[in-house]
Amino acid sequence: MERFFKKISRIEGSSSCANENVGGESLEKTDLETLLDQLPSDPARRTRILDYDPNIRDIVRRCYLLMGPCQPRNHNFPQKMISGKK
Repeated sequence: MERFFKKISRIEGSSSCANENVGGESLEKTDLETLLDQLPSDPARRTRILDYDPNIRDIVRRCYLLMGPCQPRNHNFPQKMISGKK
């Protein structure tokens, strides 16, 4: 397989997705970094990926994958009395 495809070196340990390099995008690098820093993790508040510029869709998708699933923590829900039990 190495005859047909060249190996791509990956940098492990870089969890920031704002370091992605995009050639020919319409957004400037600083605008892209601020956009990626402000991506919401809540699926209900996310902008659809198709609504982003076509040149940065893969980067936005990769950032969402790096953020992982949306798992709210430290939520305290009130308990109700149901048939005399809590």
